[in-house]
Amino acid sequence: MKLYLAAGFSRQHEMRELAYKLRQSGIVVTSTWHDHTESDTDTPHFARYAERDLNELDGSDGIALFNGPSTNGGRHVEFGFVLAWNWFHWPHHKYDIHIIGALENVFQYLESMEIIQHATVADFLESITKTQASAD
Repeated sequence: MKLYLAAGFSRQHEMRELAYKLRQSGIVVTSTWHDHTESDTDTPHFARYAERDLNELDGSDGIALFNGPSTNGGRHVEFGFVLAWNWFHWPHHKYDIHIIGALENVFQYLESMEIIQHATVADFLESITKTQASAD
């Protein structure tokens, strides 16, 4: 399983730790934004960061969207990318969609997208590692 982690940049440290735990369980984490040291205010490089993130998302099988307070809206764009891909490429290719936390907008209620909701990060980690273990 290859998974992209989408969260507000303010959660970078938390996502770095989660990525480590996921990798330990055999999950390939395609996102790397949480491993970099650049600042979310480094505007001259924003286009490069966006291209990197979308390429990493494109190389995944699914997205884990961490809802909650955020300093920017990038995670919503990444979620939108996955929705659009699933919408236009169904049934030939489908990203798995995991949402951690409360649903925040109407698109997160689309039943046709088969969104898997998790109440907490701990619930998500337990569920995804069990899924990975059963796939091995």
